[in-house]
Amino acid sequence: VLAAVKNYGFALQHTSDELRGNKDVVLAAVRQTGYALKYASEELRGNEEVVMEAVRHGGATRENATREIRGNKDIALAAAREILEDDNWCLDFDDGTLPGVFLEALADAGIDKEGADSAIAMAGEIAPVLSVTVTHLPSSSPSSSSSTAASFHCEVLLLSGTSFSFNMPVVENKHNPERPGPNLKSLATKLIGELPKHMEVHDGWYYKR
Repeated sequence: VLAAVKNYGFALQHTSDELRGNKDVVLAAVRQTGYALKYASEELRGNEEVVMEAVRHGGATRENATREIRGNKDIALAAAREILEDDNWCLDFDDGTLPGVFLEALADAGIDKEGADSAIAMAGEIAPVLSVTVTHLPSSSPSSSSSTAASFHCEVLLLSGTSFSFNMPVVENKHNPERPGPNLKSLATKLIGELPKHMEVHDGWYYKR
């Protein structure tokens, strides 16, 4: 069984209640896919070590943890980081807001931001970002029916008062194909890449020019 869940974490759902409560088996399963946490025993879905391992391999699986452990700040932050690093998450196409699972994780991690401003909350840990405003720009070509022809305009305001902007293309949202949007990881990467153009960077710290 251990070999099976190492190769395919979802195999956990076909095991006995006893094995779903076996910590070694469950850890092996969630390391293959964090979403296997859904099939673990209630006790292990409330175990900090198991849930932490699960969210590192699928941030949105935090929803499968017990209510008590979902409020753990370290786990919430780890979940938000993993969602940010997942190439498949997008902002909402219509209004530029983030996936609910990401916003909920940020809130439980103590990061008090809403909507599109939260897109850079994780990058904001190492940079003095005050806010990001995301505006949907429809395609300028009337003949184009592809959502990728549209883009999002991102306006960034730093604590220093400096602001800058850039556009992000609309891409397929693999978690919700009907709602394409700018890629979340790409947005954060672009933001961090733009910061040195507007601020001095020394030993990982950002300073006003």
